[in-house]
This record gives sequence, C-alpha cells and structure tokens, in this order.
Amino acid sequence: MVDSVAQMDVVEDATPRGTYLRSSASASLVYKNSPYYFELRLTYKIDDSRGEWVFPMNPESAAAIEKRELAKLLLK
Repeated sequence: MVDSVAQMDVVEDATPRGTYLRSSASASLVYKNSPYYFELRLTYKIDDSRGEWVFPMNPESAAAIEKRELAKLLLK
C-alpha cells in the first residue's frame, strides 16, 4: 500500500536534422507505509524503447527519523 506519491512528468520533442524523435520521462518518489522507506522510480520512453530504474532510498542512520516520529507521538 502506498501512502503518497509525488510525481513529475517531463515531455520533450527534439528534431535533430531531419529526424523526428519523441521522448518522455517521468520520476516519482514513493512513500510506503513507513517513515524509513522511500523509493525513487525513474521511467523513460524514447521512440519505441522504454526503461525503468528503481532506487531504494533508505537512510544510513534512522536516528533522526526515530526522533521525529517519537516527537509526533509525544505531541498527541
């Protein structure tokens, strides 16, 4: 289950010397039910070619996140 998704779409047309190239790309940052897990998903389409990269963005140290989440609980 995904709590929120921030998405950005980019579409560009380029016409290099007599050739028509249609390309598009998008990026989204996915937050899944946890303050500890983020995922950056990049997709592209160039003519008939498509691709996707997924990068997990887990923090090296969760101390700052734990402190923030604890502060939220204490304020309730």
